[in-house]
Amino acid sequence: MKEKKAVLKEKLENGETAIVLPVTALKCVEPTTDEVPELAEDDLVPIVQASDSAHLKAIKASALLKDVSDTINAAKKAVETAVTEAKQAAEKAQKAASEAESSCEKKPFTISAESWSQLGAPRGGYQYSAEITDETVTATDSASVDFGIDCYDVAVKAEIAGAVETAEGKITVFAKNTPESALSGVYAVEKEVKT
Repeated sequence: MKEKKAVLKEKLENGETAIVLPVTALKCVEPTTDEVPELAEDDLVPIVQASDSAHLKAIKASALLKDVSDTINAAKKAVETAVTEAKQAAEKAQKAASEAESSCEKKPFTISAESWSQLGAPRGGYQYSAEITDETVTATDSASVDFGIDCYDVAVKAEIAGAVETAEGKITVFAKNTPESALSGVYAVEKEVKT
C-alpha cells in the first residue's frame, strides 16, 4: 500500500492498540506476490462493483469460488465438446476417404464357363447370367466390369452386356450366349454417397 488515508484502531484488553483496518484509495493498493492463504467458505472478499464504484462491498468467498468453479467447468465442457466434435469430424472424413479409396479399387474376378445359367425370361435380349460374389457389394452400389484382353474375344462372341446389376453380396453379368470358356478381368464398385 503506497499511502494510507486513515487507520481504524481498537484497544485490546491488555491495553495495547491494534490496527484493525487501514483505509486507503484503491489506486494506492499495489499488487502483491505474497502467498495468499486458501479462502474458507465463510471468508469475506472485498469488491467494488462497476455499477457502484463509490462503495466497497463484501461477498462470501463461497459465492466467489462457485462463480470461478462454474466458469472453469463451463470452459472444460466447451473444450471437451470441441474435441469430441473434431474427433467425430476426423473419423467421418477418414471413413469417407477410405470408402472413396475402396470404391476406386479394382478387384480381379474369374467366371467359369459352368457358372452361367439361363434366365427364366430373357431381359433385353440377354438369356444367360453369372455372378461375381463380393460381400461388400450392396444393391445401391454401382459396378463396372472389364474383361482381360486374353478372353476378350470369348466375351465378344458371347455378346456380354455392357451393363451389370448389383445386389447384396454380388454383381450379376448378362450374356446372349454362353461363353465357350472362362472369363476373367477386373471389376470396380462405386459406393453410394451418403450425406
